[in-house]
Amino acid sequence: AILYDKLEKEIKVGMSTWEVDQIAEKIIRSLGAIPAEKGYKPFEALNKKFKDNVFVMLNRYCGNKFRSDITDAWKEVLPPEHVVRIPEEKAIIDLILGVIAIQKQDLEVYALDMKGRGQTTTRIEGVTKSLQELSNSTEIANVNTDIGMSLSLKPNTNKGRRL
Repeated sequence: AILYDKLEKEIKVGMSTWEVDQIAEKIIRSLGAIPAEKGYKPFEALNKKFKDNVFVMLNRYCGNKFRSDITDAWKEVLPPEHVVRIPEEKAIIDLILGVIAIQKQDLEVYALDMKGRGQTTTRIEGVTKSLQELSNSTEIANVNTDIGMSLSLKPNTNKGRRL
């Protein structure tokens, strides 16, 4: 409300949208805030608070495809390995459990656990593939799930107020 009250006094007929944007930004910053589209990074604070344990799980969209624009946008605000694709809707629980599990154990142990719970080879392969990039951030080599699939994983060497 403060922003709109101040903008109302500043805006004149014939101003460009760029000029209005500049005035709005000046007002927002004078109030001690950061414009949402100009440098506000909410996920940095969230990642710091939760020690880089923030994840997003993406589902397929129309046409049974992952939208690369959405995936890429998430990879700009979270570490790329924390953007996990859901291989099939029914696998969401296995995927969530996997994200938690591989923080303490390797992917091979989790895949064997899935097998022990009676999951199908297709489900295990899909979930394991989705978790592979996240697993790359831990030191795991030549994971073999003893179910007919083999993965070769390597360590990952990369590691205001809103109005």
